[in-house]
Amino acid sequence: NGKYAMFVGNAGTGKTEMIKNYLGSLDKETDGIISKNIVMSYYTSSYTLQQEMEGYIDKRSGTFYGPPMGKKMAFFIDDMNLPYVETYGTQNSIALLTQHMQYGSIFDRGDLGIRKDLMDIQYLAAMNPTAGSFEICERCQRHFATFAIAMPSKSDLSTIFSSLFGGHLTTFQPAMQDLSGKIVESAIQIQDAVSSKFLPSAIKFMYNWNMRELTNIFQGCCHAKGDYYIKPAMLARLFIHEAQRVYADRLVSEEEVGVFDSMFTEILKKTMGPISVEELFEAPLIYTNFVTTTDGSYLPVPSMEKLKMVLDGKLNEYNENNPMMDLVLFEQAILHITRINRIIQNPGGNAMLIGVGGSGKQSLCRLAAFISDYEVKQLTVTSSFKVEDLKEELRTMYIAAGVKGTQMVFLMTDSQIVNEQFLVYINGILTSGWIADLFPKEDIDNILGSIGNDAKAAGIPDIPEARLAYFISRVKRNLHVVLAFSPVGD
Repeated sequence: NGKYAMFVGNAGTGKTEMIKNYLGSLDKETDGIISKNIVMSYYTSSYTLQQEMEGYIDKRSGTFYGPPMGKKMAFFIDDMNLPYVETYGTQNSIALLTQHMQYGSIFDRGDLGIRKDLMDIQYLAAMNPTAGSFEICERCQRHFATFAIAMPSKSDLSTIFSSLFGGHLTTFQPAMQDLSGKIVESAIQIQDAVSSKFLPSAIKFMYNWNMRELTNIFQGCCHAKGDYYIKPAMLARLFIHEAQRVYADRLVSEEEVGVFDSMFTEILKKTMGPISVEELFEAPLIYTNFVTTTDGSYLPVPSMEKLKMVLDGKLNEYNENNPMMDLVLFEQAILHITRINRIIQNPGGNAMLIGVGGSGKQSLCRLAAFISDYEVKQLTVTSSFKVEDLKEELRTMYIAAGVKGTQMVFLMTDSQIVNEQFLVYINGILTSGWIADLFPKEDIDNILGSIGNDAKAAGIPDIPEARLAYFISRVKRNLHVVLAFSPVGD
């Protein structure tokens, strides 16, 4: 109907995915709607927003601009409330949108005497009021129909994950399929318990629990193969391992991990029925894809001795081909390597390693990446390293990961972030996998041409939007960010 809509809700409630899926389902010819995503950040100004919008539309005649004739352009503006708030409460990028929505035109930045009339443009928006400004300008807000997006109810979560996990288990033995409902119920209960017990604070800002945690648990559980997982207890142990990795690894003290384990044990006693909880938690409870088999199956390690022997062999192999790392692999270091390896094996898997300087964050990451045959990329930052230098490095990585299919880990330390604006680009990789102003338009056309054969083989339609989405999916699958930060200092 030509109206604007806005989704408002906490992180992880599915706002972005719902809008993207809807826009992706529209047919360019039948519905006559083209869509583009614009992700805002703290540094998004009216000028950068205008440049990005104008990059997606063409001149029609005189001062009139818009999408191709007969089509409408739907701009999806994500994180709409993130731009910086000025002294008197304004956000100039939102003021630009308000100007266009109210008057239908904006000023030409090259000649302020000219107003550009932007035709056939609609807006969809999403924002998280707990990040960025709590509210946006009412003059802008009034143009939108606003919908509150809450976390799905327990019954909805059960339906979603029972469908996903149950579908994966269809080729497994009946006893394994019967366990699906119990595992989903346990996952929802532990999510609820963790959300109530471990609340975020200024120090524990990472205690932000939402649907993404459940997704990560079942993403790990779906690595199970019917040929290897033939007893219910084996699948239940895999679920416990994934839940510990998702929740316990984020907790900051041994006491909190102990509280989590006791809560988890009580839940499993109620939900798992005849399976002994002692059997489920029997050590070692570690899963990898490089110890037990050579075909990459995700299986438990038989013993810590076997795991240490394999990792010692990998370390010797690394030292033969790379600069020497003189590491002593004690138990905690071994566990961290398996954790980092698990994260970077997953598409879109990124890690933040927090520890004081010299605790081995970078060394363990390099060894974990070597085990998976990933290339490690690190910046050489000098005092003259600018945002444009970072963008040039990222272009190289995007082409290697998205066009050539090179699997790589981008390892970055806090000392390399010499400009806070670097974090905007890192955030782009972590959230959507795409950075709007990274490539000029002609470079994007060259990239889409380069992946033409691979896209065709994967059954991707020969249209720019579908190919760009395919390129981004390859980047998310092959490029993993690992941030090695220290809690000491600023």
